[in-house]
Amino acid sequence: MANLKHLLKKSINIGSSALLLVSTMLPTLGILPAQDVKAATLGGQALTSGGTFDTGAHNWSDTTLSSAINNTASWNSLGTTQIAGNWFNLTQNAKNQAGYAIFKAAMDMSNTTSISGVFRTQIINPIVGQDYTMAGDAVGFLLTPSTTAQINTNSSTPSKNTRPVNFPTGAGLGIGGLQGSVFAGRDLYYNASSGLLDDATQDIDGIDQWFGQSPGPIYASVIRTTYDYASKSIVTNDSRTLLDQAAGNLIPDATGTYNNGSTYPISKWQGSSYLGAGLNGIIPYTKQTEDEQVTMTWTPDSPGTTAAKISGTLTYYAQALNSDGSVNTGAGSATVTQKLTLPRSMSIGAFGGTGNNYGNISFSNNTSKITGNRGTAPVQVNYINSVTKQKVASYTSSTITANVGDRISLSQPGGVTASQGGVPGLYTFSAPTIPAGYNQTWSAANGNKVTYGGSFNSSGVLTGDSATDPNNDVTTGTASTQYLTVANYDSSNPNPNPNQINVYYVPTAQSAWFAYGHAFNTQSTAANLTTYPATPAGQTGVTGTAITAPTTIQALPAGYHYAGVKYYDSKAAQNRVFWTTSALGWTSPTANTAPSTSTAGYYTGYSDISAAMAAAIKDANAENGGMIPVSLTSQPANELAGFGSGTPNVFLMYYEADKITANFTFNYASGSTGPALPSTSSVSGAYTTAITGAPTYTAPTGYTTSVVVTANGTTLGTYSSLAAALSANAKYTGTTASGMTFATTVSANQNKVNFTYQWAKGTPGATDSGATTANPGKLQGNLPTNSTLTAGTGASLTSMPANWLPTGYGVQSVATPDGNTYTSFTYSGTTITLTGKDASGNTVTKTGTAASAPSDLYLATRAVFPTVTSAATQNWVIILNALTQKPTLRANFTGAGITLTPPDSFTISFQSDANGTVWTGLTGAPIPSSVVTATENALKAKILAGGTTYQNWYLAHYADPNGNFDTNATTVALANVVALAGGNLLATPSNNYSAQYDYEGVVSFSVPSNIDFGTHFITGSTQNLTGEMEDSDHKSQDVVVNDARAVPTGGTLSWTLTVAQTKAITSTSVLGLSFGDTMLSFRGTPMTLNTPITAGSDSNSTTGKLTTVVTSEEGAFKLTAPNSLQVPNANYQGQVTWTLTSAP
Repeated sequence: MANLKHLLKKSINIGSSALLLVSTMLPTLGILPAQDVKAATLGGQALTSGGTFDTGAHNWSDTTLSSAINNTASWNSLGTTQIAGNWFNLTQNAKNQAGYAIFKAAMDMSNTTSISGVFRTQIINPIVGQDYTMAGDAVGFLLTPSTTAQINTNSSTPSKNTRPVNFPTGAGLGIGGLQGSVFAGRDLYYNASSGLLDDATQDIDGIDQWFGQSPGPIYASVIRTTYDYASKSIVTNDSRTLLDQAAGNLIPDATGTYNNGSTYPISKWQGSSYLGAGLNGIIPYTKQTEDEQVTMTWTPDSPGTTAAKISGTLTYYAQALNSDGSVNTGAGSATVTQKLTLPRSMSIGAFGGTGNNYGNISFSNNTSKITGNRGTAPVQVNYINSVTKQKVASYTSSTITANVGDRISLSQPGGVTASQGGVPGLYTFSAPTIPAGYNQTWSAANGNKVTYGGSFNSSGVLTGDSATDPNNDVTTGTASTQYLTVANYDSSNPNPNPNQINVYYVPTAQSAWFAYGHAFNTQSTAANLTTYPATPAGQTGVTGTAITAPTTIQALPAGYHYAGVKYYDSKAAQNRVFWTTSALGWTSPTANTAPSTSTAGYYTGYSDISAAMAAAIKDANAENGGMIPVSLTSQPANELAGFGSGTPNVFLMYYEADKITANFTFNYASGSTGPALPSTSSVSGAYTTAITGAPTYTAPTGYTTSVVVTANGTTLGTYSSLAAALSANAKYTGTTASGMTFATTVSANQNKVNFTYQWAKGTPGATDSGATTANPGKLQGNLPTNSTLTAGTGASLTSMPANWLPTGYGVQSVATPDGNTYTSFTYSGTTITLTGKDASGNTVTKTGTAASAPSDLYLATRAVFPTVTSAATQNWVIILNALTQKPTLRANFTGAGITLTPPDSFTISFQSDANGTVWTGLTGAPIPSSVVTATENALKAKILAGGTTYQNWYLAHYADPNGNFDTNATTVALANVVALAGGNLLATPSNNYSAQYDYEGVVSFSVPSNIDFGTHFITGSTQNLTGEMEDSDHKSQDVVVNDARAVPTGGTLSWTLTVAQTKAITSTSVLGLSFGDTMLSFRGTPMTLNTPITAGSDSNSTTGKLTTVVTSEEGAFKLTAPNSLQVPNANYQGQVTWTLTSAP
């Protein structure tokens, strides 16, 4: 049925006529309390640069404003609205209409404010089943930041049946297409996109099936919103899932139909309508009307806040009226509220809209009331250079706080000012006086003018301004050229403020120049340029003309660099310097402090002069606004005098002398050493200024110097001293990157050092100086070879090996290059102290250090004098002397293998006589034979005196200190080994001889008494017989050797046993019978008479060793008995002899 009802409505063509409602029939509405607003000097007045101004008249309680709400002239009729008396007929009984009555003033949302009025909804010539709710889509108040022109333009946007809703008719509720706007009123019809009536995701507006009816009521009292300029919801803390999120789109209800939990505020109050003309069922009614008294109230959360966005609560209240305008007390009322966050100023108005349902929707302001403060917006007055279209640098924009809807007019400098209150008000201000650098005559012919609107591009150039009011009230016809209509402005919106007034001033001709100057004006003039590069060409223009950076800046002469660019900032009243990274900040030829941003007006870090110049010019254009008036009329001189007091439009190119560093290095030439040299150091100063603070150096005796001076990689000269080098190169030269170097090389003079070694007088075997024959004895070592060392002063002497000294000799004295002869030394801690005599015989000492004690005087002296001195020829003389030797004789007793304990060894000294006088001598001295004899006798006497202690011990041999003994001697004598050792005292660590005593033991053996070949029959042929070895008791007997000797020292025990036939085997009973040679054999060897055969031996025997040489079972003896000797009763007998020899 719902669709049928719609179709019926669409098929009926009903005329419409206006209904006039006499104002006296309407009830008086309650007046809400007014808010007081205090202001400073108000109204039209003379503007000043950067000043802030206020028109005043912001409170609705002002007498000039209190009745404005009831005056239709204070309202703009937009869209389809027509005025009839005190009624705004918003729709004209036609489809898809949007009519607005917009109050020519705005509401200040930072304070509590309200507006009231009467809305009428009337359906013409209804049929059965139709009522006033079929008269359209929406009726109510709206709040919007949009301008009148924007609202009017949007009112003709055609509707459609699909989302998004960005049109005002039908589902648009008058706010579709307007950014950040609010509708509070009756939503008369439920709209769904694509005709889907109850799609849970497609609700656009209205309500359906509140109570489950079908079709049910389709009206509601609601508060609806659109997305703001940032496509954000203006509902406070809106956490809903938002659809169609774009600026100006109506926000659909994403939760579905209202009875399923809509988050929109809603009142289901139906209202109470009345009929007009005709009788029910007899004469058709010509209309059905719903009159409602409506109040919209805004209550901010924090009244008086200065925030750009205001949060608060919007309340919509509606109550039905009777046909006579009185309150229908029994009909009830509707109240809806919503928490919103809105801009500070919002335009207000009434709206009526139709879709396919239509009728007459009207608003009456006859008894309307408004309370609170007027919405205001800032009007920015800009002061424009007519040539550059940029802001005049010396003037800052002024700001006028004005009521939205009022009009601001501007007269020429010194012109009239005026204030006219009301809605709208008209306020006239005069422009500021003409600034310096601009034509002082105000004339349109010169280019002076006032424009409105526009915006500034990224270069600060004004574009889009107009001679007419861009915020013009479109209902009044042609836009004004005399004033600007103040529009709402949300300061949080990034779009330009629509309230702009621009005053054009005409600039006069100006110039800009470039010049050179030394940095700080305090650097020594000795470092100033004498010839300057060409300056960049000057520039001409007018006040405010942007100065451009020169395309080319000439290079400075060698030795100089650009430090920065200086100009005078007239706005900040200070010199500004843009320093390059090369800037040193010279304040004197020797001291510098690099520029720092801690100094006011200093800017650092620019890579070169071009970068610094570009930054300075950019800053000058920003601060001074380009060229400004100056007193100069021509190119200024370099080193501009008086620049510190401020000379605008001149860019002084700061230069500095290069900071030159002179480095001083000190090194020894390769192979040279000596005293510590000065450390590497440096001094710095300005190019061409005198070098001061340089180190001094004079080479010590024995050294020469060579000083090479370089600068910027080029050798300037070579000098024999540092003083000469500095004298010839007294001023800084080179570059900062490659300064000067004074390289001092110290070379040690090449000296000869002679080392001579000599024997001390009387050294055995040596020939004394002046003698023709050598001293008795024999040298036991060789002198080190004399040598000559050629080396530089300070060089280390070649090190001596620790064993350089021949064994058996010492250092008697050392003569050193200092002329002294040292004969002794001491060592304590790490200190060596030499003691000796100088050339005059005076006692002298000399000290030095060593990590460990030297082993002899020469090594101690070398530790004290470790290097080559400065003398050209240096002599060392080292005298070696033979050391005293004390020879000894030691008796050693060795009885290896014996069980008894040998006597203790003992030692006696060599003796010079029988009285036991100890004898000593020098290394290499001969040992007298008398000493040898006396010593040997003393040994023998001691052995003899020992009695049984040394019994059975015999003197095996003597040995020399090297352990050698005379194996060829026929007698054991000490003289033999003394001679074997050379007969002289040796240089070995000891001259110790030894006498070796060994123990006397015996070696014995046992042999058979008989060798019995037995009794045999005569066979007539030769018989081979084996002898049996028997003792005297005719028992078997082996041949055994028993060694009971002690093993001799240095030797071994050995023995050999032989057997020989010493008597022929002859018959003792028959004469003439005898066995011949070779008939008897031993172990297969034929025996001949008296020829021994070895039976056994042992070359490494041991004490107590028993050795069985021949066993009785062996059958070692064989006898061949020929037939001729086989004679009856013949007995034979012979003899063998066993011989045992041993060693030792």
